[in-house]
Amino acid sequence: MKAFTEPLLSLAGFEEMTKTAEKSSGLISVTGCIDAQKSQMIYAFGGHRKNKLIVTFGEQKAKELYDEYSFFDKEVVYYPSKDVLFYQSDIRGNLLTAERIRALKAIREQERVTLVTTFDALMNTMAPIEKMWENVLTLELGQLLDLKEIQAALIRMGYEKEYQVQTMGQFSVRGGILDVFPLTEENPIRIELWGDEIDTIRYFDCESQKSIENTDRVSIYPAAPRGNRFRHRGGRVHVRVHVLPACPLPVLPRQRQRLLPWKPAVRCGSRWCPARR
Repeated sequence: MKAFTEPLLSLAGFEEMTKTAEKSSGLISVTGCIDAQKSQMIYAFGGHRKNKLIVTFGEQKAKELYDEYSFFDKEVVYYPSKDVLFYQSDIRGNLLTAERIRALKAIREQERVTLVTTFDALMNTMAPIEKMWENVLTLELGQLLDLKEIQAALIRMGYEKEYQVQTMGQFSVRGGILDVFPLTEENPIRIELWGDEIDTIRYFDCESQKSIENTDRVSIYPAAPRGNRFRHRGGRVHVRVHVLPACPLPVLPRQRQRLLPWKPAVRCGSRWCPARR
């Protein structure tokens, strides 16, 4: 990439900007740079830094910067913002969550990473990052595994149990075989047990069910922004399950509680009616 950065190094303005950045920790404002050159300028200016954060005003511009910057730096990830309309849907919401989890995975596992995002994404609330790392499930060959406990752990992490894994965020159990499709992987993972011990871990194709490659270790990240805590003891996975007390009345949305604030309400056909004491 020297062919793209060396012409900038010969510019007096770029040299002055670089020296100012090394001496000062404040903000540096750069104007007059056209859109086609911004990715090149960012790469040349921050090439010696391990981790970089690129923030822009909109999602479309962030995607353009991500595509352009990936030409200069392969260790770049995109962190999208939550879509207000489609984040909770089965298709769009799952893809957004997958992109966000992949970005967090890159921050945790990669030594060098560049994150491209928007101001809206930075304003989205999320669980503390320490809790996120605690909810990462790491499995490796020879580890003892209890299928009942691992199923409970995956459900608490946001995964859905299906007869056969078809898309991200699903898992299935058939005998001593556990299939999981993490949001951070392109293909699902098949874990075969010999008794209670993990015998093989391999990636496989959803449609053909044929194995792709074997691996000795895999990390499964939560399929939802928030997950419950689980931990390892003596090589086994132990899950903390919190049972909530039964609620005598349904929990209603806030807009329904405006009917009679001092009394609960229940569903009466197509209407909401005050509940009898």
